[in-house]
Amino acid sequence: MGRGLGIDAGSWMTVESDLSGSGAARSVVAAVAERWSRIDVLVHLIGGWVGGTAVVDLDHDEIRGMLEQHLWTTLRIVQQVVPGMVERGFGRVLAVSSPFATDVRPKQASYAIAKAAEEVMIRSLAREVADTGVTANLLLVRTIAPDHTSADELAETLAFLASPAASAINGARIPLEERT
Repeated sequence: MGRGLGIDAGSWMTVESDLSGSGAARSVVAAVAERWSRIDVLVHLIGGWVGGTAVVDLDHDEIRGMLEQHLWTTLRIVQQVVPGMVERGFGRVLAVSSPFATDVRPKQASYAIAKAAEEVMIRSLAREVADTGVTANLLLVRTIAPDHTSADELAETLAFLASPAASAINGARIPLEERT
């Protein structure tokens, strides 16, 4: 992401992790803190979709899995990062979500429930950190693929929202949906 936006390679870091374990978020934050001692921007991008089942036939484990993947991983990393942001008076929390969290389609309840829960948590966080210098926003995309223009649009929007220039944008749901 950084190179395509003209961001110096020494100014950003990607940490891939499976945040489903309770200690994984601490490990991720420790890895970043070892390099820079603080985190100013958190971009949480989690993939994964389960669907195709009618609500009356849903397996509870399917819903639990989607909640683990989308809500709980986001919450774990937010809880590790945001207190330091608030203490320093600057921070950006950016989560990538889906229009399907509110534009629900048939047989997509498990995914929609999980994304809606993630969105409610991020929007609640936005209200809690208002006036602290920290913002929390959502970007809504259907798919992210290198061969789609949405990948570039997403990267550019993330870069703007991570900047000090975006300090007035907090609690927003920004649609970056590919037009067909």
